Amino acid sequence: MESILKFNKLLNKSDNNRSDFWSEYRADITSFICQNIPSMSDKICILGAGNSDDIDLIKIASICSNLYLTDIDKISISKSIQKYNLNTEKTQIFPFDYIGLNSCDLWNNFVKEIIKIENKNNIDILFNHLKEVTTKNRFNLNLKFDVLIISPIYTQLLFQQGLNYINVLNNLNYPLKLISYIKDKLLWLTPYVIDTFNFNVKALLKDTSSLVVLSDIFEAKKDSAFYTEAKNLKNIEALYRKYSETYGMGLGDYGLYNVSLNLRLTNKKWFEWPFNKNKSLFVKALILKK
Repeated sequence: MESILKFNKLLNKSDNNRSDFWSEYRADITSFICQNIPSMSDKICILGAGNSDDIDLIKIASICSNLYLTDIDKISISKSIQKYNLNTEKTQIFPFDYIGLNSCDLWNNFVKEIIKIENKNNIDILFNHLKEVTTKNRFNLNLKFDVLIISPIYTQLLFQQGLNYINVLNNLNYPLKLISYIKDKLLWLTPYVIDTFNFNVKALLKDTSSLVVLSDIFEAKKDSAFYTEAKNLKNIEALYRKYSETYGMGLGDYGLYNVSLNLRLTNKKWFEWPFNKNKSLFVKALILKK
């Protein structure tokens, strides 16, 4: 099985209580989306639909004639259709790879290829090849949508799977200096992946389309001082500015910045996503138009 598909199947696995645990977050996110898009549309598409535990597909389906669900993991999308008991005649599934590396042997066999390499120059060659493959990737959807919804996906497109590969290299006692260099190259590659993803997203928009973008910006343990300060969301923008000035732009906010270029912001809002009993993600939502 291709590594990206396998990795996303693991991400989409949910425990039996997750849907119930996320009920308030799901209701808040869905309400915000519905309040900021047309009351009725012909075609709505969700990118990164997965299990859809974090968005109410019944409400989204009720405001469009045709709902399109996309994810690399077809099984998870199919289960979400069954879970929400959606009308299969007006719901279409498009499973596909967003970054173009699912069939790339170099990425699927990353650890095996890297352990053969003993210098930075050859690591550069490997990553340059990955960049060439992913920047040429184009979505295979010959459609344009009235509303396009992007789930929190920017931090998952490549980087997390790359970190998993690095953990394996650590366990194999691969040279630490080269592991550090590989992580730097992974950080170098990821913005190109995000840029190409966003380019493909914009190709799916009509001149009158609404684009809803959700992105996880912060992760916080619930016993941390940061969580205590951020949880009421009143100070979240100030915290975000302070964090950005200190540490720079993360992958989640870079995705929002890049997708917003040449588009018009009409609304924005922060949400706390209680991911599990121990941690929350702080998600920023943007409503964009051409």
